[in-house]
Amino acid sequence: MKRAGSILLSAGIVILLMCFTVTSYAAFGGYSRPVEIKYTGVDQDRGVAVNKNPDSPYYGYLYVCDGTANNRCVRILAPTVSKDYTAATSYTEVAKLAYPATLGLTNNLLISCFVTPDDKVWVVDYSAKEILTGDPAGGDLTVLPIPGNFTMANPRGVYVVGNYNQEDTKLYVAEATAGGASDCEIFQYNGGNWTRIFEMGDTKVNGLVSPYTVAVDKDGNSYWASVSAGNNPVLPNFKYVLKLKPDFTVDTNFALQIPDGFLKKADGTVANSLIPTQVVYVQDNYDLDTPDYIAVSFNGSNSSAFPHNNCVLRFKTDGSYLDGFGMQGWAPNPTQVATMSGKTTPPSYNPLEFWDAPSGNKNPWMTVDDKHNFYVLTIHEPRGSDSKLFVPVLAKFSRPLDKLAAVAPTDLVAGNDIYGQVKLSWTDHTWLKGVKTGVTYNIYRSTDTTMPATPYKTVLDGYNKWKDADQGVDATGGPFYYWVTAVTKTGESAAAGPVGPIAPSAPTAPAARSKDSIAVSYSEYSDTDKIEVGNISSYWGMLSSFLTKRNVKFTKVFDADPSGLNVENDDLAGYPLFWLLCNREMSSYEAQCIADYVKYSGGRIVSCYWNTETTINRTFLTGNNFRLADVYGIDRGGWGSDSRSIAWNLRTFRYMRPTTDPAVAPLAAPLFDGIPTAGAMQPQLAPIAELAVARDDPNVKVLATWCDMNGIPPYGVPGSMNPSGNVNWNAAAIARYSNGEPVSLWFGLMWWW
Repeated sequence: MKRAGSILLSAGIVILLMCFTVTSYAAFGGYSRPVEIKYTGVDQDRGVAVNKNPDSPYYGYLYVCDGTANNRCVRILAPTVSKDYTAATSYTEVAKLAYPATLGLTNNLLISCFVTPDDKVWVVDYSAKEILTGDPAGGDLTVLPIPGNFTMANPRGVYVVGNYNQEDTKLYVAEATAGGASDCEIFQYNGGNWTRIFEMGDTKVNGLVSPYTVAVDKDGNSYWASVSAGNNPVLPNFKYVLKLKPDFTVDTNFALQIPDGFLKKADGTVANSLIPTQVVYVQDNYDLDTPDYIAVSFNGSNSSAFPHNNCVLRFKTDGSYLDGFGMQGWAPNPTQVATMSGKTTPPSYNPLEFWDAPSGNKNPWMTVDDKHNFYVLTIHEPRGSDSKLFVPVLAKFSRPLDKLAAVAPTDLVAGNDIYGQVKLSWTDHTWLKGVKTGVTYNIYRSTDTTMPATPYKTVLDGYNKWKDADQGVDATGGPFYYWVTAVTKTGESAAAGPVGPIAPSAPTAPAARSKDSIAVSYSEYSDTDKIEVGNISSYWGMLSSFLTKRNVKFTKVFDADPSGLNVENDDLAGYPLFWLLCNREMSSYEAQCIADYVKYSGGRIVSCYWNTETTINRTFLTGNNFRLADVYGIDRGGWGSDSRSIAWNLRTFRYMRPTTDPAVAPLAAPLFDGIPTAGAMQPQLAPIAELAVARDDPNVKVLATWCDMNGIPPYGVPGSMNPSGNVNWNAAAIARYSNGEPVSLWFGLMWWW
């Protein structure tokens, strides 16, 4: 393998900068807008539903009603591969639900949908006044045999309590014909038939105008939303949302407590036209403060005085205000909001740009999953001043939690890794949104079965695997017993354990550098492998092509996928070199496995850094002593750009030049053999690069630095990546040596050699 290593480290520079763009949306107070979903028909979309069954293969799938004329259907959007599909950042249309083609009903308006726990999709046909059902994987829709259908008004919204063909299942239908009658009906399935068990009749009698949507809570209370501002017609008993008790009588004590700021300007003048669209009920077992609530999306339009400033507000099931987002044009009175929500600082409201929904009636259709992500039809952000830039999207808004229950781990297992170190794993019960939200784990260790009062170690990133690396393989003492507890802001859970006694064992790893190929990572090293790198197959293809053309034998190694070789199983042991495609959101356990590979298996690593500022739980070069800092010999890095007002080819510090340090230049020379004196240029116009600070260690060498095409370095230049003038903060390629040979080679961007 000396030949392969020589080829990798002495071949002419091949610069293959991967251009994968992660779009970031600003966080507004407690809410953020991390994802925008685009798909065919989004500009004419109506209702949207999400599968909330975590045990289903369709968990997290979105079902969207496409209202495009002559092509009306329910499109099925599958989330990207992820263990927690509600954390997906991209979606792919995989199928659709529609009437059988032979019926020719492609122009019937399928206006809304709902998904039951058995994965069945229920669809409202406004045109034919029918309820349809379909399978979660797509296919033909079939008509639900409801006697008499809806004779008074057209159905708009549907909510189902129960499952398809299950006894006592209830079907709630909100009905409103444009410019005509309205009704609220409830049907029940018994003995193979549907029977109407409630009909409201003229809903205006109860203050409800044009009921569009309905939701039902765990106690059987139902909530019916008016698509009206209460001014046409003017009703003295008008309700934005009407609540019916389980016996279908009106709850006269219920009313949405909407802050004045949503109904008028901050100065109290000019009433706003606030029109509800969607009401949803959410059970959120992760939220200790409010385990269940209703959310209502509003269209905030009112001529030129108020542009279409939509919002989503959350309420307790008694109608009291919780919080909300939207309405960037104005905000409610903070004192009033604090009083209504029971909170003082900050006010429970997040202003942000949230414009018209894309559908013809501008209504912000919405759904909410079981991990407090809101999916709302709106316009791309930033909107811009040109109406042509009003790009319709389904925006995903996320709501963090102040309190998350600390749930005790289960299935605690102790063993030894391939190098003999003690390792622990356990089942985690506190996952939220695909990442850990304020969850850490305390590790306790003792030589007897009495649990100590003070933790031995803490897993700060909340990963559910850990190695006793400080004990190492040559440690004395023990054997030991171990316990694990979960910790959140609410406190510490009960302990799992003890397990043991266990001590370091004899290593079973293959001999160092004994394998005849190098190892190449396939996916990013993300927290518990929840989110894969977008376009990872493209990166893999480019690097594998590069290696193949140079006759370098390589083996694919996953991060945590048990179906193949993976880092978490210490399968790197024995490989002479590990090529890590990029560092991003690396868990503590994965980083420890890589460090162990270098320490105990004579491993060497080639890697690079890619921006992670827009991602959750960024864990790489954001501070001193980041993960793998000891392996790379880097204390800190920073993402920077160049905003000088000169030609791009002059202003961009995107040239990597070998060091001029005479003591180090011979080490860098093989990397730059055949490269022009201007340096190796990243082939992208964007003036970006990753700066790093090498450790003050004789074994750490800066092989290359950043500069522009004229050789001007970035430090000390106004508007540059490093305006502070930190001369040391300029490294573009850093190598760490051990016993005279390179252990790691790190580059400041996705450079492949």
